[in-house]
Amino acid sequence: MLRRSLRKLTAALNAAGTLWVLVLATLICADILGRAGFNSPILGVPEIVQFSIAGIVYLQLGDAVRSGRLIRSDAFIGRLHLHHPVVLQWLLAAIDLISTALFALIAVSMAPETLEAWQRNFAIGSRGYFSLPAWPIKAMIVIGAGLVAIHLALQAAWHVRAALGGAALPGNPAAPPEL
Repeated sequence: MLRRSLRKLTAALNAAGTLWVLVLATLICADILGRAGFNSPILGVPEIVQFSIAGIVYLQLGDAVRSGRLIRSDAFIGRLHLHHPVVLQWLLAAIDLISTALFALIAVSMAPETLEAWQRNFAIGSRGYFSLPAWPIKAMIVIGAGLVAIHLALQAAWHVRAALGGAALPGNPAAPPEL
């Protein structure tokens, strides 16, 4: 049940990131039209796009990890899978554990900064011209990094079980673990 809820949350954040990209594309086109056709750009479009990129990445990263869609070089993994599949599972578990620690560190270290930005109403951009509250972007990074850490920890546990014989070794080394 927890994994199903986690999967739904991750998919919802991925969808929100996708929708955000669509909104940004529309905003950019409207800004271009305003600049070219009416000599009147929309204020803050470059700032909105600049600060949206990190938010979008972290909204969608959890689903990319969960579904096995992150870019990686499969040449080494494929060769190791053919000759030493158990060693590969231990290697993937170690990589996932190190990655879990790094993403957990991002989430934990950004949480106080996010809370402070919310409490003190910090803004990003240019005062007097265009500014946005800083806390929503920071919160997306905290939530996204936390979800990535959870998915990586689950994958690491699966790889350890596979290495110990508790789960079937995958036929395709590039396939995501069956969580």
